[in-house]
Amino acid sequence: MTRSTRSGMYATVVLALLGCGRADAPPPDEGGALPPEAAPPASPAEDDPVARWAALLPDSLRHRGNACPFECCVYRDWTPTGDVALRARPSHAEPAVLAIPPDQTFTADSGFVQVTGVSLVAVTDSVMAEPPGGTPFLPGDTLVVLDYVGEGFFNIWDGERVREIAGFWGAEVMPSHGILLGGERYAREWWVHATTRAGERGWFNADSVARLRGVDACG
Repeated sequence: MTRSTRSGMYATVVLALLGCGRADAPPPDEGGALPPEAAPPASPAEDDPVARWAALLPDSLRHRGNACPFECCVYRDWTPTGDVALRARPSHAEPAVLAIPPDQTFTADSGFVQVTGVSLVAVTDSVMAEPPGGTPFLPGDTLVVLDYVGEGFFNIWDGERVREIAGFWGAEVMPSHGILLGGERYAREWWVHATTRAGERGWFNADSVARLRGVDACG
């Protein structure tokens, strides 16, 4: 996807955000009806930039291999404070094959984040490239948020490649250089592969279990 294509989609993003219509649209007649030649309104899907970008995002980029999605997150020995149900495969459709009881330490040896719902960042002001010498972001660019890395950094997709960048959008960033769209739609599944002390193995969704000790290397 070229920058000009992204810019065109960004224009649609901004129009959708501001609720603007076409400046050259014909006015209604005296009875309040649109002239016969007026185009029909766009369907909700066609007028939804988040849905369009979600459709463009390759499935391969939704799978964030080895992601550990928060500050100081590390795969190593963890100790649960509640039962942890293990499944043969990383899927809620799989039945639990065993449960790790509370306070029984196990090894979290790998994991991944599956992006199930995306949000966008519409760039509103120039952002310097990271690392230096790379292509900067310019007003008109649209970015898909993939996963949080930590220390204020995110993996994003700019329509051509994945880049790790410092967050430059949101009310807590001053000055902000972007607008977050569809933030409430962002969703993920964080799956972790575990090996018990007895050598039993399985997967569990780390977002749906009780607190785990040892996950945070800074805590």
